[in-house]
Amino acid sequence: MYRTSENKSKEYALVCSSLLIHHAFVIREFVIEYIAVWDSIAHLCIYKTPNSWISISDYSYEWGIYMAKMIHTMIRVIDLERSINFYEKVFNLQKKRYLDFDDFALAYLGNDENDFELELTLNKDQEDPYTHGSGYGHIALCVDNLEAEHARIKDLGFEPRDIVEFSPGDELLAKFFFITDPDDYQIEVLQRHGNYT
Repeated sequence: MYRTSENKSKEYALVCSSLLIHHAFVIREFVIEYIAVWDSIAHLCIYKTPNSWISISDYSYEWGIYMAKMIHTMIRVIDLERSINFYEKVFNLQKKRYLDFDDFALAYLGNDENDFELELTLNKDQEDPYTHGSGYGHIALCVDNLEAEHARIKDLGFEPRDIVEFSPGDELLAKFFFITDPDDYQIEVLQRHGNYT
């Protein structure tokens, strides 16, 4: 039967529609199969392929997207148990790991708020208190209720300094107090607010 140009156009449109539908399903299956997930250990994005898991970290340097992850800060202490007791009572930092060697010992403290840790280092031959020089500043933590934490810490027998509100231009930037640990390291405790969350 003779096909008019109108019939040809309709057939062409039908073929195109079928191809579009087919490709839509193909793309949908591709997206479902190649999904991005978070690696709970390394916190790096990895892609699932039909046969394997490919980590972006394998190509991160080449792609220029590598990001370092902060994992702990270290301070040296004279009396390890005294320091562990302080950080546990004041900040609810629990001892996660303890490593004991001939000349030194390490205690890693943390809590469920995040996986960043405080590393306490005991050098067993150290007798004199450490000096902090002019370079050390402070460690900072944030809490939900600054006033309540300030009162709780005082009730424990420690001596936090007065609460300070820093409000340049009449806008609250930070609300905090300082306390020193048994080795005279300065610790800033901030109200969870703004950039300090």
